Amino acid sequence: MNIETKAQLSKTTLYVLMLVASCIIVGTVVIILCTGLSINPFRERTSGFLVASFMGLIGIAFVSLFLNVAANLSLLAEAKILEQRVDASRHGLRPWFIGVALATFSGIAVVAGGARLSERKFLAVVRGQAEEILSENDDAVVKIGVALKAKRLEALSDMPDLIHFLESRRRDLPDLELIYAGEFQGKRALRVIRKYNWNGPQAQKAPPPYFECDRSVDCDYLSRFFDGQKSDVLEKISDRDSYRIYFPEERDGMRFVLLFGRTQSYGKLGS
Repeated sequence: MNIETKAQLSKTTLYVLMLVASCIIVGTVVIILCTGLSINPFRERTSGFLVASFMGLIGIAFVSLFLNVAANLSLLAEAKILEQRVDASRHGLRPWFIGVALATFSGIAVVAGGARLSERKFLAVVRGQAEEILSENDDAVVKIGVALKAKRLEALSDMPDLIHFLESRRRDLPDLELIYAGEFQGKRALRVIRKYNWNGPQAQKAPPPYFECDRSVDCDYLSRFFDGQKSDVLEKISDRDSYRIYFPEERDGMRFVLLFGRTQSYGKLGS
């Protein structure tokens, strides 16, 4: 192998090393920041692909490193080092550092933006499913109003089964909760009925459990609605993986909220 070939090999492997190092640095910084910000826009399949790619880059880096070292040692042995002038420019690596920084910020922007778009897209899916349930089962919603108007525990005894029926119409439908306003010692108290939290003869001897609202999410919204104000559908994303949609309803003069919710730990970016 002549000296020109060895020089070309050394130059090529150095470029490969710089490219792989740049990818690893950018990927590491993006992963650390996204983990700190609780951003995870990838599905399991995509995450597995990224991990495999990361390991492959490490393997390429090791091979390139060995080739670069071997080529450089051979060049040092053959070249007349003292007769060659080496110009080590002080600013030679500045473009590389700038490129890595720009790539890192671009990666963060893509991941964060993709996560946000993924959240909105999935929220739209959940709302579409909820609206489909309500449009196809309006008679069941009417029954809820009739049962609440009776103001007797016996009238509400079928609500858990009704809720289970609505959320089981098809696979992958959101969970459903019924929120209504009761009273405790003359004060309004929100109560909630789910498919499993208030069923069976023993459980139904007492009123349904209280609904614990979240001040940063739905307390003000529910308070205004049960005060008689007109309210629109409320969409909320909690903790970046809990999607909740509140549908205010008024039937037979009774106000109640149908809360649809789903949890999605992985997004859709790159899937």
